[in-house]
Amino acid sequence: MRVKRVNVLPYLVVVEDLNKYVVVDTYQGVKPTGFIYGDNRPPPMPANYKPEQLNMDFWARCFHSSGNQDQFGRDVDKRYMFSTNDTSDGPGGNSTYTQLGLNASTGLAGNFVLILKNDSGGIGGGSGGETGFTLTQGANAGEIMGFGARAVMDVPNTTSNAGQIQTYESTNTPDMVSKSSMFVRLSNFPLQSYNGQTTQPSKILYHMPRFDNSGTEFGALFFEPPERTYLKLNNSNKLVINDFDLSLVNADETLADNITGKTIIVLHIRKSR
Repeated sequence: MRVKRVNVLPYLVVVEDLNKYVVVDTYQGVKPTGFIYGDNRPPPMPANYKPEQLNMDFWARCFHSSGNQDQFGRDVDKRYMFSTNDTSDGPGGNSTYTQLGLNASTGLAGNFVLILKNDSGGIGGGSGGETGFTLTQGANAGEIMGFGARAVMDVPNTTSNAGQIQTYESTNTPDMVSKSSMFVRLSNFPLQSYNGQTTQPSKILYHMPRFDNSGTEFGALFFEPPERTYLKLNNSNKLVINDFDLSLVNADETLADNITGKTIIVLHIRKSR
């Protein structure tokens, strides 16, 4: 966990029975000598400053590093239900946080809401924004999932299983297109290529881009290299071939699992020149 400007403490919660409680009677944590959490004081440093305090913890190291790398630390969740000092926020105006219970059908007494775009109401969103929901940074699934410019989906088309299964129908059918490339690998021959992503020797023969020769992205695809590049088999004697260990892999050479149907691979083997 990477945090900044706050201490990280255990958070213990007892639910359902207010008469039960937890007591911490022993603490064996390490407290470094001279430790000042997040010592990010700008120059000039005080007279009792110790150089080792620059790297006393992760946040201090980020702050004092070259270029001030504090973007690698994240603010912790400071909403009212996680604050010990907040006494007025929340739906009841008293900082009380009530967990959702079950409805009459033993389903969760709440609604599922899809946030499909970033709120334009300000940093982190807010009640005055377009969606009315907070913490919407990075929401961008609307176009990908076929909902277009719709920002919020909070009314399902169908509901079943006591409200635990809700179906939302998109405005249009999204393109089921892979965003990654695939590669043809021949594993059981003494050839050698090089994988730039893994920076390791490889058995990859050919790169299959997103578009085939006719520009098609999905369905039956046909790939043929416009110019053939051959790899030496490095065999000193004749090879007796009775098995071709061919596979389609991703850039990291894990097996590609985003294809269906039948795959036909044609290899062209010639005498080495």
